[in-house]
Amino acid sequence: MQNWMRALALHYERIRARNPQDSLLIVFDIDGTILDTRYLLRYLLQSYDYHHNTRHCAGLTLEELAIHENRLHRLLQRRGIAADQIERIEAFYRRHRWSTKAVLEAHRPYRGVLEIIRWFQMQPRTEVGLNSGRPEGLRLATLRSLNALGEEYRVRFRSDLLHLNSDPAGRDIAKAKIEGIHAFRTAGYRIIAVVDNEPANLAAVTEANPAAEILPLHANTLFESKRMLSPQGTVRGHSYDITALITERRLPQHVQFVWNGIDNERELQRFLASEVHWAECTVRRHPVDGALHTRQTALPSTLFATHDHALPLARLLDTLRNRQRRLRLDLSTQPELLDATLELLRGYDGLEQADFWFAGTMDGLQASGFKRLANDFVGAIIECRADFLAPLTVAAPNRARGLIAMLQDWGVNRFGVAWSAPHKSRLLDLMDRCATDAHIIGVPNLEAFLRTSLLQPRSISSAFDFQLWQPGSHRYRSSPIRPMSQAAPF
Repeated sequence: MQNWMRALALHYERIRARNPQDSLLIVFDIDGTILDTRYLLRYLLQSYDYHHNTRHCAGLTLEELAIHENRLHRLLQRRGIAADQIERIEAFYRRHRWSTKAVLEAHRPYRGVLEIIRWFQMQPRTEVGLNSGRPEGLRLATLRSLNALGEEYRVRFRSDLLHLNSDPAGRDIAKAKIEGIHAFRTAGYRIIAVVDNEPANLAAVTEANPAAEILPLHANTLFESKRMLSPQGTVRGHSYDITALITERRLPQHVQFVWNGIDNERELQRFLASEVHWAECTVRRHPVDGALHTRQTALPSTLFATHDHALPLARLLDTLRNRQRRLRLDLSTQPELLDATLELLRGYDGLEQADFWFAGTMDGLQASGFKRLANDFVGAIIECRADFLAPLTVAAPNRARGLIAMLQDWGVNRFGVAWSAPHKSRLLDLMDRCATDAHIIGVPNLEAFLRTSLLQPRSISSAFDFQLWQPGSHRYRSSPIRPMSQAAPF
């Protein structure tokens, strides 16, 4: 069976190739397609218990709630609730399911869907539209809640690309869906795909647009209408797998890749077998002979002497010079090695100043260290770790902006942020406004790598010990991907 996200990617490529200048639109339903409605159902049932001092729905699991809302009656019967109580619970649910409070409090996206939307929003002349059966009165609450969820992914939904049901009660959803498609087409968009959890809605849209190039995609999550109603050509799926959508040559093209943790000969050879340009190492002093070595973790001198697999920094520099690669030197752990490191680097002909990238912390290198690097290595990347700024982007954004400006005055031109740091998207937005670059450190696996690339930092570091694509295909291989400068344009 064809992967539905892969089918969407191929369909998008075909339509774009035939219509290079058109404004393309992928249309998503909201409830049951972007949002997991089980959380809304649980929220409202627990709210009923709270307001009525009952425990009918205590201990409800998400597995129990894997039902369409119109089958709520059966769920309540299975829990042994009396018929008169079931009627009251259902009435409470119908009364509050489209309330602003419920919409704002109980939204949870399906895993991966916002990354899919982000990728399409990044493509030239491509937008994502929302076509929902929700009543028009929920426009502001819908945009507010979805944009709050999308902030982490740098996803933004616009009011002009949101179509809602003109019926205040949210009835005749299929008719509303057809009207939404017509409205988007009237606005000048070529609609290429519709994603919906209800086969009946897909059938209605396809029947009303028989000559269109619309690929129907059935989100096989929770649905009421029969699957046999799905129009011909429907592709089904339930997992929004970003690795199936994004091929190697479709990655954001400006992102630099950095191979981290090169501290032994084996890792060096893996890096050299790749097409990644930047190597990364942590500089340490050998506890026995005093020479500079690369090692991520320090070892006691006794172990270092007997199990010495550390890579001499001089050996790494010789290799990179001969292979025309570049080097990121992490001085965060031992900033006192700055003098010795610079003395060693100055003796290497064939390595330009722009071939180096220095990383440190604000309290380690301090103003004097960063300014010295900026003056002595014009054109080099000077990076300061900036994880500490993440909470400030929420609590005191002006203070964060002031600290970035101060560090820029020191010569810092890139800011390092751990992959695990909170509020990454806010921090990257702030750096964009401050006209500086961000580097995401320590991305652990392929999915995280793709999600991070969609945030569009300037660079990403990883050990690249996960499998990636073969060029031009969706098969996997163990060697790393091309540097972004060589990626094919979309």
